[in-house]
Amino acid sequence: PDWGRININTVPGDTLYAMFEGNERLVDSLLSLRTGQVGGVPSLVDLWNLPEASEDLLTQLLPLLTTQSNVFTITSRGFSQANGDEAEIIMVVDRSTLPVRILEYRED
Repeated sequence: PDWGRININTVPGDTLYAMFEGNERLVDSLLSLRTGQVGGVPSLVDLWNLPEASEDLLTQLLPLLTTQSNVFTITSRGFSQANGDEAEIIMVVDRSTLPVRILEYRED
């Protein structure tokens, strides 16, 4: 299935190392790029700032990466002043389609 692209600003470093096994220098550069800017990488055009940047590399990276997310975890906690009860709802939503899809719903 087409799983979509991975947000370069939020993907765990371990995932990048697994994706680009054998090219740890590239992963180090990607992680450095996103931590070196306030707010992370605003645009994939910024990948040209990588020391290893080339047309071939960007041709490889652009179909895999993005700077936007479509799947979010939303947590909401409520507290009743009347009886002191507390409840939490956790949802994972995908906004890549309309209507938004709820992938997971949990009440604690």
